[in-house]
Amino acid sequence: MLTEDERGSIEESHLNSTPGPTPRRRTTLNRRSVRTLLREGQSHLFEHWPPPGEHDDDKRRFSEQVEKFSERYPGGLAAYVRRAKTLQEYVGSNQRHKEFEGCTPSIAEGVILKYGSRKYVEYEEAGLKEFARVAFVLVAGGSAERLNRGNEIKLELPTESATGICFLELYIKSILAIQHSAKKRLAFKAAKIPFVIMSSDYTHSRIKKLLTTNDCFGMCPDQIYLLKQPTSCSPPMILISSSGEVHAILFSSGLLQTWKKEGRNWVVIFEEGNGLTFKATPALLGASMLCDFDVNLLASARKGESPGAGIVQFSNKSGSRMVANIDCIHQVLSSMGHRHMDLNDFTTAHSPFPTGLDQMVLKPGPYLDELTNTQGRDMPTVLPLLEEGGYDVMLEAQ
Repeated sequence: MLTEDERGSIEESHLNSTPGPTPRRRTTLNRRSVRTLLREGQSHLFEHWPPPGEHDDDKRRFSEQVEKFSERYPGGLAAYVRRAKTLQEYVGSNQRHKEFEGCTPSIAEGVILKYGSRKYVEYEEAGLKEFARVAFVLVAGGSAERLNRGNEIKLELPTESATGICFLELYIKSILAIQHSAKKRLAFKAAKIPFVIMSSDYTHSRIKKLLTTNDCFGMCPDQIYLLKQPTSCSPPMILISSSGEVHAILFSSGLLQTWKKEGRNWVVIFEEGNGLTFKATPALLGASMLCDFDVNLLASARKGESPGAGIVQFSNKSGSRMVANIDCIHQVLSSMGHRHMDLNDFTTAHSPFPTGLDQMVLKPGPYLDELTNTQGRDMPTVLPLLEEGGYDVMLEAQ
């Protein structure tokens, strides 16, 4: 640990080696960042800090990264460090083996719809009437490397070979068709449906170019919001889950507050790479409306005892409930003594625990209230990692 004198020396060294066009403002920001790091027990970052005049460019780059991250993370740098310590202590304690102890698994509340059935058409019709009050959020931070497409991004890839229409064009044209239908069905004052694209450092410029060179595929530029998720950088190493950042960025952008004032009832979040996603959205939206769900996940049937994730509800003795998409669900249920629950049903020939399809519908009101309570920081996601004779629990900070 460093002494107070050593900390003061570090501060002076850091500040004296970071000149800029507006020294007074930069000195204030630098001093705050350095003091925050030292106060939160991160003095090891400065144990080998070079004297003034040496590696000044690296020092300046480090400082800029810290400041930029602190401005973007809800609660600032101190909140991130404290949260990381809390999660680290949790994972290192015996509590990690008791994540589901005392909990009873059950089937989450939901609606099973068979395509083409009378019930499906009823829910689809209800959802179509709600489309005028929807905002769409696309999570698009990944590359197409796993698809052996070189340096392309997923949104550039063709959805089918007949027309060659790319994923981004398909999504935009689908939203425009929904928008046109909504104008005819309802006289809604906010006629343009907002479309938010969550990009990353890797995809941001390419998505922007794709939109610019194609005139936004017919969509008005003022209804498209391209928001970039922060990514890991070195130094410092900042580890952030992209899925959790979606919630934090939406909260800090002020868009949720705007949509709530506009009278929008739903936020639809979906991931890139699925060309059929909008086929199920009307019925999913209808289920949210008719069943009054605050959060609704699109899911499909899965075979019992199969590997992979499944949606399950856990309840404890106090009466609190948690619905989660748990990876390796069969092994988790088996380790809890409920292996029989994941067997195929005789009627449907599928497990009662479906698997999520990366699309959800949320009510802006409760969604915004929850994010306000957490200042945009989502709760950790519990990901079980199987061990011989049981399971271990890994927390993904979101």
